[in-house]
Amino acid sequence: LEDEGFFENTIVILTADHGEEFWEHNAFGHGHCLYPEVIRIPLMIYLPPSLGCVSGRLDEYVSLVDIAPTILDYLGLPEDKGMGGRSISKLIESCGSDTYDDGGVSDYTVFSEFIQNRFVVEELDIEKKGIYEGNYHLIYDFNSGEKELYALDSDPGEFLDISADDEDTTDRLYSELMEWYETNLQIVEELAPQREMEIEEVARQTPERIKKLSIDPFSGIFDFQARELASFLTDDFQLAGRIANFIKNLYRSFTACDASLAEINPLVVTKDGQVIALDAKINLDDNGLYRHQDYEQLRDKSEEGPSAADARQMGLSYIPLEGNIACVVNGAG
Repeated sequence: LEDEGFFENTIVILTADHGEEFWEHNAFGHGHCLYPEVIRIPLMIYLPPSLGCVSGRLDEYVSLVDIAPTILDYLGLPEDKGMGGRSISKLIESCGSDTYDDGGVSDYTVFSEFIQNRFVVEELDIEKKGIYEGNYHLIYDFNSGEKELYALDSDPGEFLDISADDEDTTDRLYSELMEWYETNLQIVEELAPQREMEIEEVARQTPERIKKLSIDPFSGIFDFQARELASFLTDDFQLAGRIANFIKNLYRSFTACDASLAEINPLVVTKDGQVIALDAKINLDDNGLYRHQDYEQLRDKSEEGPSAADARQMGLSYIPLEGNIACVVNGAG
């Protein structure tokens, strides 16, 4: 950044997505809990001197969802209404001051959640959510219904559950947690439920029903990517597993035959839970046909007009237009 002359006009943020467990709560790695060794992570922010900030350390609760609104705030851009966080710029700018206006961030309630469902690991089905507020951290297990409450001033490592001894605080934080959960609950909708609707029409009318995924052609589609797409279509984990297989096979068919388009529409679910491709379409890339000589016998010449057939014989791409105009070009560029 210094070499390119950008350092004096750049915000640098160093953080992480999660911590690691080293047997503090009888587990190793991550993906098991919402204890501090996993959800408390570093957050270091460098601001250019032009913003007038000084170095220091702050102890207020902030969350990863606060980063994007903070960046937008410094850029002078409005927040997206769908963002769950808030700008912490005032808190950052107050660093080193004994009295400051932090924009209410010091009273900020931070929520956390962890979901390990059977789309990812068949043997696991874990959903936990937590709330940090003031001196307390409440963790709620959606499967067992168990609540854990920790007093952070006397138990920062969160080893002593005091939920049974402080039911008032437990109930209050649980109510706030569930209110947050209900407010932010995203209902999973099926993608394009209307039968045989054109994808262009879906994109125009209800773009939120379309889920896009970029796939590296060298590595291909991974199981977790197929499960992610399938879980967008349904919250039934068994059904999602069957749909994920369709997604993987669709991609493999797409690449194996050098297609430019591979589409299943509609994909239906029978009353007994079976998944069936009721109709499908594949467009082959003419540039890859030399690798698939056997495909030539599948050509339906009755679907081609005489001009298109002549152009194909001469190795040209032919695009008919309305009236007496046509494009005859290589590559149809």
